[in-house]
Amino acid sequence: MKKQILLMVCFALYLLTSCGGEKKEQQTDKSENSTNNQQSSEETTSENTYTIKDKNGATWVQIAINGDDLTVDIPNKIKLKGVKKDAEKTKYSDEKGTVVAEVKYKDESFKLRTPDGKLLWKVKLSGDKIKISNNEENENPYEIKKKDNNNFKIEYQEKELGKTKFSNNVIDIDGIGTDLKVPARQNLFAYGVLLLYDIPETERYILLAELLKKGL
Repeated sequence: MKKQILLMVCFALYLLTSCGGEKKEQQTDKSENSTNNQQSSEETTSENTYTIKDKNGATWVQIAINGDDLTVDIPNKIKLKGVKKDAEKTKYSDEKGTVVAEVKYKDESFKLRTPDGKLLWKVKLSGDKIKISNNEENENPYEIKKKDNNNFKIEYQEKELGKTKFSNNVIDIDGIGTDLKVPARQNLFAYGVLLLYDIPETERYILLAELLKKGL
């Protein structure tokens, strides 16, 4: 009789230990799944950052894109925050909060303007090329032409200013007085803007940022 009671007690303890272990494993699995989900969420919401450097490693500009908002950081000069106010407009402010420029969007174009709405540059998207001009009529524009997925050519009034070529995850930006190597996953119209030196630096980099945000 005593042996039977002892066996029953041992069996009950075994069941309790086994159930407890399963619960701990389930809790561990839930914890691991929760951690994995958090990591996946953090990865998908991280911002895209583009850094343009010269041959000596000095940064010309760093552009961060986080959803509809952008940061354009020109080291030792100015850092701008671009915030999309509505479906049609983004305003760029300096670190003091002063608005220095705005971008107005339309279906096939966008305009870079002064804070009071004066046109600086109009960018017209047109199939395998884009036109950038300082007038509403798009007269005498700079043109960035897509030759194929890897090669783009930059022209002004039918004169070639330079070209960009993609190979082995590097874009070679070659123009008058310029020879840059930029790590990238693909070539885009945007990189041709780097050769448009007649456009003031801050305005040029805002145009670059806007095109990168559009994936163009």
